Amino acid sequence: MNDMNMKHHMWMWFHTSIGDTVLFDFWTVNSVGGMILSCALVFLMGVCFEGIKFLRWRVEVSKALTPPTSMTMRYVDKLRSSHHLIQTFLFGIQIVVSYLLMLVFMTFSIWLEIFKEKKAKMDMPMMKMYFHFRIKEYILFKEWLPNSTTGYIFSCIAIVFIAIVYESIRYARAVAFKHAKENQPCCAADLVRGNGNSTSTHRSVPGAEPPECYCGTNDMQVKHSIFHNSTLAKKNLLNRYHFLQTAMYFIQAYMGYSLMMVAMTYNVPICFSLLFGHVLGFLFLAPLLSFHEHEKVGDCCS
Repeated sequence: MNDMNMKHHMWMWFHTSIGDTVLFDFWTVNSVGGMILSCALVFLMGVCFEGIKFLRWRVEVSKALTPPTSMTMRYVDKLRSSHHLIQTFLFGIQIVVSYLLMLVFMTFSIWLEIFKEKKAKMDMPMMKMYFHFRIKEYILFKEWLPNSTTGYIFSCIAIVFIAIVYESIRYARAVAFKHAKENQPCCAADLVRGNGNSTSTHRSVPGAEPPECYCGTNDMQVKHSIFHNSTLAKKNLLNRYHFLQTAMYFIQAYMGYSLMMVAMTYNVPICFSLLFGHVLGFLFLAPLLSFHEHEKVGDCCS
């Protein structure tokens, strides 16, 4: 099939042009109103994705607060348990929504504008779907197109720097999480009084995740602490740490998806630069975090 006559083509840089098709052949918007509606639908998909993650956490918390029927469970019993089936169902929905969001991002449309059909230029380097070593490669933006070896080398260095910044943002989020937890009043009171077995248990297990801060002393009080002091509580939604985390999470998610698109150039030196930046950032920042703190600030690409 002649590429010049294709109904749709895939962009290789971020753009605000119109002409993209989102997910399905019938999802084509040729008006401003249609673009706004498409952005709203994608926004709801993102909210749904985060809501499913939160719901899976609530299900896990409910299980942890339910007294076990026996000390040990067979694999078959775990496999058939209602908790496992619910988590499997929610996980399946989460995976579907996450892949749909990834495919939406692959349109490279900044505003998700759906544009009219355009013909590809003959001098535009076509996207290779296999690993290669060419120098002339679009990187995220139309203007970012190395045309010489020097420009290509500086592009690789820039990608290393971007990956390091991405890891630094993850570290900053972990520090903000830790600082917010240390400033919780009940945790400070428990440490002063020496109350709670969870705190002493944490001290005795090197590298263990800091315990959740629950002021209650029995299961009912713990449940009240979890479900009424959740992220939906007004005091948490208006908390300055929450606003900071939200801003950093937006930057982290956008950079994570962007770095994923960089990897999809299939350009070997560029991909190695990307990996080197991640590893270099991890090398210097990981010793400052515990394993659980590092995993807590992960996203779609980490």
